[in-house]
Amino acid sequence: MAKVNLADIVVDDHLRRIAVGELRPGDRLPTEPEMCDAYGMSRSAVREAMHKLAGKGFVTVRQGSGTTIGPREQWNELDPDFVRCGSDTDMLRELVEVHLIEARQALEPVTASLAAIRASEDQRRELRALLVEQEWLGDRDADAQAEADIRFHSALARATHNPLIIAMHASLVTLGRRSRTLAAQTPGGVDRAIAWHTHLVEAVEARDALAATDAMRMHLRQVRGDLQAGGPVDAQGAASGFHPQVSSCS
Repeated sequence: MAKVNLADIVVDDHLRRIAVGELRPGDRLPTEPEMCDAYGMSRSAVREAMHKLAGKGFVTVRQGSGTTIGPREQWNELDPDFVRCGSDTDMLRELVEVHLIEARQALEPVTASLAAIRASEDQRRELRALLVEQEWLGDRDADAQAEADIRFHSALARATHNPLIIAMHASLVTLGRRSRTLAAQTPGGVDRAIAWHTHLVEAVEARDALAATDAMRMHLRQVRGDLQAGGPVDAQGAASGFHPQVSSCS
């Protein structure tokens, strides 16, 4: 059985409380001794937790004035721990339905265009094989379909041969996994996505950059519509006061 890192328990609890809106930018956190008492942990564990949260941009530690929740523009909202702990909250829903789609709409049409121009023959065959895999999976398993969709878009990014585009795409994968699962659960969503993936593969095979760009734009419009049609995700209610949750996020 893996050893539990006590600092990570504190980190997860704070990320969860931030995601549900219980902790907001500017809120002052309890003192170090108060946290030690609340969590039943040593000062070293609490300090390690605050150091990790500061590294992710979620807290600001100032000597002599205490620790506060940092401004939202400093948060690393793509952090895998934050995405995991914020699962099924309104904040993550907004990230998935609005901000992530806007980011993808800015990045992926260019990705498709460059892939059509630069993809090798092996990469074209890989995209076709990944499309066949998605067709075989269908809508039987939303999680498996989401992973297949990630592999398809990752292969498209690699086909650009642009290391920055590949890295930017990779940074969105964790949050993208959540959005893809939601979209795959929407009735007809998988069939619509596969139809646009088919247009994308055909455009890349034909080395038609304009057609690839248009297909990606329409695909992302379809994804946005499917996410908005999927219904709200239940948000966890925010409790008042300082009540640490000592179990890790699931």
